[in-house]
Amino acid sequence: MVIVDKIKKPLLFLFYSFSVALILRFSAFSYEGINKYNCFIALIIIVIGSYWVQKENNFSLSIFDKLIYISMPILFFERSWFDEDIIYNFTNPYIVGVGIIILNFSFLKDLKKYKNSLFFFTFIFLYSFLYFENWQYYRFGDWRDKSVLLSLDKPNDTIKVDLKLTDYNFINTKLDTIKISKIKPYTFIITWDEYCAICKPAFKGLIPILEKYENVEKYYIYNFKKYNSKSYIDSYNKQNILHNKNVIADYNYFFTQRIGVFANPTILILNNRTNKIIYLAVGYSDYNKKTLTQTLNKLK
Repeated sequence: MVIVDKIKKPLLFLFYSFSVALILRFSAFSYEGINKYNCFIALIIIVIGSYWVQKENNFSLSIFDKLIYISMPILFFERSWFDEDIIYNFTNPYIVGVGIIILNFSFLKDLKKYKNSLFFFTFIFLYSFLYFENWQYYRFGDWRDKSVLLSLDKPNDTIKVDLKLTDYNFINTKLDTIKISKIKPYTFIITWDEYCAICKPAFKGLIPILEKYENVEKYYIYNFKKYNSKSYIDSYNKQNILHNKNVIADYNYFFTQRIGVFANPTILILNNRTNKIIYLAVGYSDYNKKTLTQTLNKLK
């Protein structure tokens, strides 16, 4: 009986830990059917659960108890490591969940204190509703072949939109008003903004490919729902990969509205001789990268 009593509590805490990992797995760390609301509820449950466990033990958990409690989510950490971008690696739901538990186990343990509860609620709300879906799309975008792809495999397919680029004004990074050049036969365009998580890997994946094609003009159009010149320049300065590229902003939204942009990145190739769109895709994935490369190889 003595041995049973000694292992009873560690086994119970291991069960709690496994429950936390499952909540994160099925309520946050997935894509299909999972959204910011699921993430918010999961993290709220986690903070309430860790508080309840402490309360049931008179707020006297040992270091060993706490380590067991967070052990299972940490074991799932390897699954969350997916890219060289350290920010996205350390802001996944498992790490955020463990961080919340650690805070609740340390100096924010009493949720009856208004400031503690307010802190957790505010943090979880901001993470879930302002960040999680960007992280989620970045994490799972490579295997999700569900982005809108309007260019087919047939070489003569075009999108039925006449697009005369010289009809539109843009602002460059010097804040001068300009028009897109049509010196070359084709123009490649990708839209982006500072909150687009998938745009960075899209740049990394596409720019080396695009540099091989000298018959294609390349433009990187900043497209945000409310244009602000300071935000535009600040965002550009943070995107080192776009420095010395043709970066412009659709400050009046005439161009993006014309082609129906509803999300970034929107990627298109325009035939400057016919003013026809010959490739149009929304989002970025391995499949989009493949079809874009196939389209570029067909250009003459």
